[in-house]
Amino acid sequence: MTVAPKPGTLLLWESWLRHEVPVNRARAVRGTPAAAPAAMKLSTACLAGALACLAARAAHADKNYLVVLLDDVGPDKTGASAADYAGYAPAYLPRTPTVDTLATRGVRFTHAWATPLCSPTRVSLQTGLQPSRTGIGTALGNGAPGLDPTAFAMIASEFTSRGYTTGLFGKWHLGTRDALGHSGTPTGPFSTAPNPALAGWDRYWGNYDGYLGTDPTDPNDGYTKWVRVNWLKGGSGTVGTETTHATALTEQTAASWINARTQPWLAVVALNAAHSGTTASDVWSYADVTTAQHRSASLACLTTLTCTDRNRQVYQGLVEDADLKLAALLSTITPAKLENTVVVVLGDNGTPAAVQESVFAVAGRGKGTVYENGVRVPVIVADGYAYLHGTAGPTISAIGRLVDAKINTLDLYNTLLEDAFAINRAFIDSSSFRACLTVNDRYCGWTAKRYGYTEAFTSATSSVGGQATVSYGEDTMVAIYSGGCLAATFYDGAVDPLQTAPQAWTGVRAQRLRDFFTAQHTGRMDWANPTGAAVLGFCP
Repeated sequence: MTVAPKPGTLLLWESWLRHEVPVNRARAVRGTPAAAPAAMKLSTACLAGALACLAARAAHADKNYLVVLLDDVGPDKTGASAADYAGYAPAYLPRTPTVDTLATRGVRFTHAWATPLCSPTRVSLQTGLQPSRTGIGTALGNGAPGLDPTAFAMIASEFTSRGYTTGLFGKWHLGTRDALGHSGTPTGPFSTAPNPALAGWDRYWGNYDGYLGTDPTDPNDGYTKWVRVNWLKGGSGTVGTETTHATALTEQTAASWINARTQPWLAVVALNAAHSGTTASDVWSYADVTTAQHRSASLACLTTLTCTDRNRQVYQGLVEDADLKLAALLSTITPAKLENTVVVVLGDNGTPAAVQESVFAVAGRGKGTVYENGVRVPVIVADGYAYLHGTAGPTISAIGRLVDAKINTLDLYNTLLEDAFAINRAFIDSSSFRACLTVNDRYCGWTAKRYGYTEAFTSATSSVGGQATVSYGEDTMVAIYSGGCLAATFYDGAVDPLQTAPQAWTGVRAQRLRDFFTAQHTGRMDWANPTGAAVLGFCP
């Protein structure tokens, strides 16, 4: 969660140094002000001294971390989260008992934001930075160079430098530029470190781009015919075409790698489901689910190709298949290993408009927009021990809790660092929410309201196409570029969670949201401040 610097503060980018701060767990942690570019790769140092760092590592280094990222799955498409919304009556709600069990045996966050699109969320998760600080504000096209991981403190590097082994399986979509500056999917066996290796991953296996299909002339192209990149630390890479359904093969590959680990590990399983196999989640094809599994009897139509609503029912099938594969993954990991694992499940953006239903189906909203149903996502954290046994494990003191405190998916960066090593990375936007795992309170013991922020933009050097949303408690502003200024609309989330009733605020409630936005972009060049001299103003 981003905590604003005081409005008007000049952020002197060149003066910031990247370092770690030891965490005092006797107090609630609310994060550090967002004020640094994190562009300098300097050697890190624990401010409490080397002995304190070693002690922290010894106390926590044996815990494993499994992060499961669902693609294009908002809170309206999982059973546990969908129940939060009064009046929501979907006809095609996926059955997700595995995700729901993790929620009842862990902690579920009811007010979590991501960015509205795949690439910026994935970059933010791995850097702890808002999109305007990395320059990745929209979904990357196939083969795009994307992020230069060597310019940032990547989460995988933080773990590998402290004795962990790391693996990412599934969708990448952060960029394709390799160690020699070449972009695009590699061809044949290769030894040049690819983009995931530059980000610190010991093992990468999956697809590079936003969706699986690359050949529009082949009806099988997509989930059951796709290009896979495989990289092993030490300079060994292969590329091949897979014909096993991507969801199944990703789960199997991740499980095999996890069970072979003999040292602590961090694994990200970034499923392609429920993204469309061949489009930017505009149209779904029966081919996306020809070999997938599902739970709902009504989805027998996927086999006979006779569904009433193909898009929504294929999407439903993909989500149910992802939930089944998550169950398979958790059952395949050896019990002793899973008991010592923290499991995180989250979405990367809101549900696409083409498959939203009921009160969520509002024209011009959903994935790709900064309205609530475009950025709110499910986030669940659970102990593997609790998942297996139904009683509290080593990380979460009271299970089955709801947390209403506002968080952002990029906050997972410092949350993992704090839980594993008792440190936080300073001067980034990520603010640890580890207190929410140990304080039995819907607001994690935090007494002050928290600001929230997320954004999207098409160019890091132009305001055209820029959009952002800011919250303070339940007060929310949606700001969209319009003809040289930002058109702001205000909503009261306490009574209007899906933003159907704009508010005519003119006083402090509106001004502090504007001030927060301005402070985020003051003193640096980005989409909202292209020249670095003045932040984009608000329309009258």
